[in-house]
Amino acid sequence: RRDLNNHFNEYGVEIASLAVTNVHLPKHFADTMQEESIWGTRDAFNKLEQQFRLQTIDLKEVEAKAKQKFREDLATFTAEQDSLVADKHKDLAKVKAETNKQIAVVKEQEKADVMEIDSKAKLTVAQINSKRDVLLSKIRQEG
Repeated sequence: RRDLNNHFNEYGVEIASLAVTNVHLPKHFADTMQEESIWGTRDAFNKLEQQFRLQTIDLKEVEAKAKQKFREDLATFTAEQDSLVADKHKDLAKVKAETNKQIAVVKEQEKADVMEIDSKAKLTVAQINSKRDVLLSKIRQEG
């Protein structure tokens, strides 16, 4: 622009801005520029594609680790819960055994009480029968 202003100033023309349009480059030069542009674009694409593949691999690795941790946590939780269930079954078996023991003691006591009551009743009946027999004997003797 400066060179053009120096040349056209003597005619009273000042160039304020300059726009270049419709430029024709030699075919060899244009092909070389286009080829460099294509290779640059391909190189950038290959770098991005490689970065994408690496990120995909990293993501799959993170996902696999998370799944493995979940499986391990689930197995640990299941084992803990199974242990708790086994402990509760053990406690239940103890309670049932103690209950059965107490029931057996109560039944034995019941049998003993029934036998005692029965023997006392038989004794009382025998005493009453004896008194009756004595009284009947006296009444027969008297007359």
